[in-house]
Amino acid sequence: MFTFNKRIIISLVALFLVVLYLLGCSPKEKSQVVAKSNLKKETKELQSLKVSKEDKTIIPILAYHHIKRNPDNFIAISPEMFEKHLKYLKENGYTTITLDALYNYITKNKPLPEKPVILTFDDGNRNVYLNAVPLLKKYNFKATFFIYPLVIHPKGRSFMSISELKKLHKLGFDVQSHTWSHPYLTKRGGNESGKAYINRIKKELVKSKNWLESTLNKRVEYLAYPFGVYNTEVEKMVLDAGYKLALTIDEGVNIKSTPVTRIKRQIIFKKDTYKNFVDKVTTLPLFVLNLTPKDGEIIYINNPSVSATLQTTKDLNLKTIKMEIDLKKVDIYYNNVTKKISLSKSMQFKKGFHYVTIKARDKNNRLCEASWGFIVKGGGK
Repeated sequence: MFTFNKRIIISLVALFLVVLYLLGCSPKEKSQVVAKSNLKKETKELQSLKVSKEDKTIIPILAYHHIKRNPDNFIAISPEMFEKHLKYLKENGYTTITLDALYNYITKNKPLPEKPVILTFDDGNRNVYLNAVPLLKKYNFKATFFIYPLVIHPKGRSFMSISELKKLHKLGFDVQSHTWSHPYLTKRGGNESGKAYINRIKKELVKSKNWLESTLNKRVEYLAYPFGVYNTEVEKMVLDAGYKLALTIDEGVNIKSTPVTRIKRQIIFKKDTYKNFVDKVTTLPLFVLNLTPKDGEIIYINNPSVSATLQTTKDLNLKTIKMEIDLKKVDIYYNNVTKKISLSKSMQFKKGFHYVTIKARDKNNRLCEASWGFIVKGGGK
């Protein structure tokens, strides 16, 4: 009897020890189990963000506005500088592609040429029709023109005429939507109700699409956000209106995993040198995590924290890391251990959309960029 009881006691003790081990009775042991669990989770998340083979294809998109002699606008360049751009692309083996090709690559994995690039022109300025189109034809380059029909008149003034727009389409260039009247899509009128705002934005998206489709007898499936401004609510309305891609002016380049409603573009500015242009075409993606604020997020305070964590620092020259907010360099703090980049001191933000870009150079001196945007609505809702 004693032997039997002894065996039961030993078995119960052994079972108790196993339970203690599994439950992590010791605080030290428990913390180790939790740490291992979190580490596995973080490793899994990080691995999911690693660059796939498909993401090695990089697609820069250039955004032009005015091509005119004696440029008098901060987003205008001369025809001579524009031709230098086209000549660089031709001589360095770039192939201009359409937004159809980009969409099919992102969503259907259809292959792209080795060095793809997309040329876009916003607004429908007549100087682009007169000065850029002949050069595009000369180099046999494809391009996409984003039009907001409100300014398109039967007789062209500062903007293209209807006949010029039709000729542009007939020449084989792609014409897509820039909304009907070029509003801030995220901005609600002072006395405008939520329902009235949503109806107005939907009308902006649908009216432009319908007008261009009926005028040119073509499908219109791509949108450039006016002023590059968006949020998650606008993104949903864009997709609901029948658009397949939406283009921002967030700096950087695109890869296969770029969200279809957050396609990045590089604006070409009057101040850009030839070297700046080459940088924009040859930019590499900079992979970051833990964006604060999140991309497209609406913030109800005027001094939000702005930060991001580098996924990897391999091949980066850490001395070149910088942050720009609304195209202006800001003071930052970089933590070598966590790889976190943050503002070195609090900033006051005006209400509206704000663009954040993190830049660095790799060890071959190539520019690497990550960018996103957020909206400040001020204190209180």
